[in-house]
Amino acid sequence: MNNLITFTVLLVLFAACQEDVVLDLNKTEKKLVVEAYVSNEFPCANVSLSYSLDFYDEVIQEKLDNATVNLTDENGQVTVLDLNNAREFVPVSFIPNFGLNYTLNISLGDQIIQSQATLPFPVPIVDVSFVPNPFYSSPDSLNLYVTLADQIDRDNFFRLKVRRLSEEDSGEYSLFDDSFGNGGLVTLPVYFRNFSAGDTVVVELFNLSEEAFNYYAWLSENDRATLNTIAPGNPTSNVPENVLGCFIAYAVDRDTVIARF
Repeated sequence: MNNLITFTVLLVLFAACQEDVVLDLNKTEKKLVVEAYVSNEFPCANVSLSYSLDFYDEVIQEKLDNATVNLTDENGQVTVLDLNNAREFVPVSFIPNFGLNYTLNISLGDQIIQSQATLPFPVPIVDVSFVPNPFYSSPDSLNLYVTLADQIDRDNFFRLKVRRLSEEDSGEYSLFDDSFGNGGLVTLPVYFRNFSAGDTVVVELFNLSEEAFNYYAWLSENDRATLNTIAPGNPTSNVPENVLGCFIAYAVDRDTVIARF
């Protein structure tokens, strides 16, 4: 009988410990979030606008549709971006020019936001090869090597993504610059993915503006960091201080290959 009473008391105490704990967090100021790019792939420019969320807000970030958006290049050519069905601002017709500086202009209520980025030249993928990993005994043991033709006397900043054609984009990528060898053919090993013979593999090489590279680098470092090592603050970016996000400029080259060795 005593054991039954003890068990009942413990059960009540355990149930009491299951109550939700609601932290008394201060409300954060909502800020405009700008997710924008100019690139050499259709539609060549895209701008998505929203507001940041508070800790206890529902995770539904509604896109804003009441803005006026355009791109102006360094020669004064203006391209208006119109709202599409996905509530994103895109150009009707736009052919970007590599090496030009673009200014993103956003008018939203009484806010005027400007950001600049220079569209890099594309860097071509010239070869993709596969080498068996001697430390793996499974069929999924091929390491991928990507050879690119780096441009001489021009600093480049890369974001490399690889995946099987049959897979969804996992968001994994590798960041690197050309400080290891500026100019000529450069071969890069890919260690974050392995492949099997016969796999159809998609390789994407993004040449980023320096601001975009720094933005992705900040995100990567904080994604790998622990709670105790994350530095407070917002990512390094090229948008105004009272705005979140980034205006990214990139040129991409892609290749699709069959894994063989």
